[in-house]
Amino acid sequence: MQINNLVIIGEAKSIVTTDSEISKARAAGILDHAGQQVTRKTEFLRDNLQSIFERLDWNYDPRVDYKFAQCILNSGRFFVGHEFDDVPVIDEKILRAYFASDKVNLFSVQSKQEGVKTIAWLQLYSNFDELKSNFQRYACNPPQLNEDADSFEYNENKFPYMTEDSYKLINSYLVLKQIPLIDIIERAHHFPVVKSDDFDTEVASVKVMI
Repeated sequence: MQINNLVIIGEAKSIVTTDSEISKARAAGILDHAGQQVTRKTEFLRDNLQSIFERLDWNYDPRVDYKFAQCILNSGRFFVGHEFDDVPVIDEKILRAYFASDKVNLFSVQSKQEGVKTIAWLQLYSNFDELKSNFQRYACNPPQLNEDADSFEYNENKFPYMTEDSYKLINSYLVLKQIPLIDIIERAHHFPVVKSDDFDTEVASVKVMI
């Protein structure tokens, strides 16, 4: 994909299922190979830029400083947010969202006058140059996957048993914590947080936990 002087090199993968540890390991192997392929393609493109542009019927200008971005497009969405061979994994929804809007909503409220109103958002880019320069940062840090390690906690389920001599089984799994939305807004982000002029007034009247 070419956007002005930005060339995005990607590798698309369709992984059918990841319903077992074996299939997850296989998926990781496929994506690792995809990352290596993207790296090789990028180097090949750098070394043969003009001829490849001509083959693709793209306009090549030797005066332009072409930049390169990389990604692995996984339709199965597994391992999205991870990197293989330093190449980030995204899916088509995350890719499409970047070009569909320059912002990602963080906090919206119901307004009688305006309906649903967004009062805080992440500003992905503000102009065409930023759209190009920020794409790799976006791919490596998809804001749709905004939770971090502190957002989760372990929940335990103890299974009933017949006697004291029976096996004692405990199922432990990660769940999202109950976090105030304001805490999510105030945490560190990879893109600037923008608040509406009436943010303080609106948020003072809302008490929502997720």
